[in-house]
Amino acid sequence: MDPQGFDVATQSRADFREEKIDLPDGWLRGFMQLQSAMTLPMRRVTLTRETLYSVLVWLKRHRARTSPRALRFERAGGALTLVLEPWETRIPVHGAAAEADWPEPIRIWGRQRLLALARLLPLIESVDVYLLGTGFPSFWVARLGEMRLTLGLSGWTANDWTHGSALDLLAPPTPASAMQIENVAQHMKQVRAQPFGEIVRAVSLPAASVASALKHLAHTGQLIADLDAGLFRWRQIMPRALGEAELGPENAEFTAMRDLLLRKRAVVESTVAAPSGGFIFTGTVDTKPVEVLVDTDGRIKRGRCVCGHHQRAGIRMGPCRHLLALRWLALNQTPATGANDDWFARLCAQAGRKGGA
Repeated sequence: MDPQGFDVATQSRADFREEKIDLPDGWLRGFMQLQSAMTLPMRRVTLTRETLYSVLVWLKRHRARTSPRALRFERAGGALTLVLEPWETRIPVHGAAAEADWPEPIRIWGRQRLLALARLLPLIESVDVYLLGTGFPSFWVARLGEMRLTLGLSGWTANDWTHGSALDLLAPPTPASAMQIENVAQHMKQVRAQPFGEIVRAVSLPAASVASALKHLAHTGQLIADLDAGLFRWRQIMPRALGEAELGPENAEFTAMRDLLLRKRAVVESTVAAPSGGFIFTGTVDTKPVEVLVDTDGRIKRGRCVCGHHQRAGIRMGPCRHLLALRWLALNQTPATGANDDWFARLCAQAGRKGGA
């Protein structure tokens, strides 16, 4: 709020001072990425308090010493099951709801952070979990009577350079135009809060363009998605939109990786199971021979590349664009291509929706 800190006077204590907290570089960009991710179509499942208790108790009593360490959501034949890796402990979800079956399990990381909900268990009635997909952020909305608590799990940790660019691959192929963004922004300033379908009708723009504009406004700190209410709310972090000066520059290797994939400059030539788990992928990226070891959590553990970035620092400063591109291609994760309408339709299909965010 104030770079110099501020004082707070209360009846019980008149000399409390809150000092400035220095956040690490990239924190604000990561926070805005999460905020923009909340605007995208997602799968939703509802867990009972008993199910959440079972997950937290297991995590509290057991410590995973090997990969993978994901929490896996499986839904087939109307039954929803949570699976804790690497133990393959299955927790059936009784009395819960999910919108539809999905063909492949969804795996999320950062599950230890769910222990933040432990002290709220006596108040929790149920938890809605919103899933973007494997490796992407998840959002946990705890119902506490008349209150709601939303916990967002990023899907990557501070030192995991592998998943940091995942959300960039969900960006629309073509950003919304300045005029479209301004039209949506002016409308949201007036109405303050509105569901997606009503916003589309009010601004008379294609749904894909509105979704792209809302994602941009959320990324620049102008609005948020209220998952529980199903609304988009105009809420400015600052009086003006956040820009590159505040967010910090995007990682150059992530940007270059996306360009390599879009230009189809990466080819996977072989895949071999690694002795310690995971896979070794070899291939050619932008005419350079590349080899990368990916563990069972999808993280890059080692790599070989002849580019200057990798020769200087290996993966200590993050993998180079060539290692990242080979990994994404090997795991069948490719950036959005084509028209915005195709991009939005694909996201809705992944979320089990027919046409709305």
